[in-house]
Parts: sequence; C-alpha cells; structure tokens
Amino acid sequence: MKKIVFFIMLIMTICSSTFANCNLDTNRWRASSLSSNNISFFDTETIAVNKENFSFEVWEAWYFPAVSSCGLDFCNKKGIQTSEHYHFYLREYNYKDRTDTAKSILIRDNKGNLLGSYDYPVNSQKPYKLLPDTVGESAMLAAKNYIENQSDIKFPVVINNTKKEAVQRYFYQFLKGLLISPKSSGLAPILSEDEDGISIKLINKAEGISNEQSINIFFNQDGKDVLINGEATYTLRYPNGMIVGPIRKADDENNLLLYTYEVKMDLNGHYTFGFNFRENSEGYLTITDITPGRPFSKNGIKVGDVLISINGTPVKDYTDYALILKRILDPFSSNAASFIIKHNGENKQYTMKPKYIPPKEKQKEIME
Repeated sequence: MKKIVFFIMLIMTICSSTFANCNLDTNRWRASSLSSNNISFFDTETIAVNKENFSFEVWEAWYFPAVSSCGLDFCNKKGIQTSEHYHFYLREYNYKDRTDTAKSILIRDNKGNLLGSYDYPVNSQKPYKLLPDTVGESAMLAAKNYIENQSDIKFPVVINNTKKEAVQRYFYQFLKGLLISPKSSGLAPILSEDEDGISIKLINKAEGISNEQSINIFFNQDGKDVLINGEATYTLRYPNGMIVGPIRKADDENNLLLYTYEVKMDLNGHYTFGFNFRENSEGYLTITDITPGRPFSKNGIKVGDVLISINGTPVKDYTDYALILKRILDPFSSNAASFIIKHNGENKQYTMKPKYIPPKEKQKEIME
C-alpha cells in the first residue's frame, strides 16, 4: 500500500509544460547535481528520517535528456535509452556510513507515463559505499543539508528596524564584494538591481550546453522591518534546441540563505564566541581560528582543540557553520553556552557568554 501511495504522488507531481516536455514540481523537487548527461533530483516531501543514525529514505529522480544513453538495459529494451526520460529511485542513505541502498525503481517517459517498475528483493538490498566527490555523494549531501536546514534557516529573513531601500543597497554592495573577478574565473556574473530587488545571472558553456544560473532576491517593507526572500535556479540549453528549466538546486538555495543571514548579522548586530572550525577525519570539529579578545580566546581555548558538543548537543558531522549558528548558537541571543572541548588531550567543559558585535559605522550610515 505504501508503494502505491508513493506511485500516485509521483504521477501527481511530474507533468506540466514548463520543464522541457515534463515537469518536476519545483516546490517539491530539488536538484542535487547537474551534468551534460543527466540531472538528479530528490523529492522533499517523501523524506523519512531515522534520527538515531541519520539514515533517511527519499525518492530520487534521474532525468536523462535526449543527448546520451542512460546505460540501463531495461531502457535499451524499451528503445528509450537515448530518449528523454526519467528513472525514479527509492533510496536509503546512511550519512554516518556513507552508504546508499536502492529499494525500488520506476521508469517513466517524458510525458510521465509509467514504462516499468521494480522492487529490489530484500536480500539484494545491500548498502553501496559512496565515493567522495561523486554524483551519489552529492545527492546524499544535498538531501541531508535540506533536512537539516528546512526547519532552521528559511526565507523570509527579517531585518529589524530599517528601510527596504537601505537593506537592498547594502545587500547589493555585499554581493558585489563576493562575486569572483571575471579575469580569474573566465566567467562574468551580471549583477543588477531595480525596484523589485537584486538579480545575479551567470552563464557557463561547456560541451555545447549553456548553463544559465539565476539568483533573485526580493525585499518587502513590513512595518518597521524588511522581509527578504530569494530563489536560485538553473536553466540548461542543449545543442539540439532542448531547454530544461528553471531548476531549483538545493545547495545554491542554501548558500543564498547563508548570505542573507550574514547580511542580517551585519545590519542588526550579533553575538559571537569568536571561533571557526573544520571537520576532521573522525567527523569532529577541529578549531582552526580564534579571534583575539573574544570568549574562546579569553578562556584559553587554542587552535587545534576539538569541539565535541555545544549545550549538550554533539556537533559531530556538523560541517555547516550556519547550522551551528542557527540550531545551537543563536547569533542574536546573549545567553551563555556550554562547550565540551578536547584540550590538551582531555575533554573539558567551558561555560561562557558571547560578545556582542554591533553594526559597523559604515553599516549604520547605510541603515540611516
């Protein structure tokens, strides 16, 4: 019965006219990787999480444009191996073990018609080790980051006590400073603004395919506050004239949220403990930078110490600093926090209050 419900959900969400000849509802499906041969997506509404070991089931779609072979024998027998079509997989990912287990597969043509389905026998559902920097790992990480971020950092982001024009002006200058120089990258991002907001467009061409990235940021006055919303999409144009998009890509939307959050911290001020980190080989967080005069520095914590937990929450595998800021350390709260840190080979507890960082003078001028 569960599989039947899933099949019905997939039928309801894939057909319309805006995504090539068939549409994956962009309110549900997020792209995890893009290539000249295929595009992979995950369905945000079918994710089921086991929080004990951070494994999760999710329906995943692999879209194959009519430019290359998908390599699946079933599709070859159906004569659609080099035609525009989809593979839908029900997968279980285990982040801790970095494994992927395929459970079911559906094959659909570009109109959404079901061509075949297969449930893998339980005794053949064996975990497959995901290699670093592969499409499979990208798919797992995109879904994992979505799960972690969806209830923590989301649009709209509220900038308190200011005017729409001032926030837009500051955000524009902030983005201008982030964009890579065309001389160093070979790419020329186009940054523009009008009364509706800010947009960034970047066109990258490879193997005859034009990959057009579009980022749009919108600002609305809400009483004394400003609400910021944003979207990040891709459109692919193939040499045969096929156009695929707009596609919402999970990691780009996350990055846009992080930039927006940084702007809020700049304009409204924030609290900090004055440290940064990187994930080590065991999944824990090694402290890589400590700001002089701030709480970590004043408590004798050193670069190379290992962060174990914050306020009783283990931070192993927390590779995204924004997750720690929003989920555990609210940068807009003056509350003290408790850290377990491995210092000189021993786990020690440190309790401290954060330091408030007010908006800089330049930012104050822009806000006035």
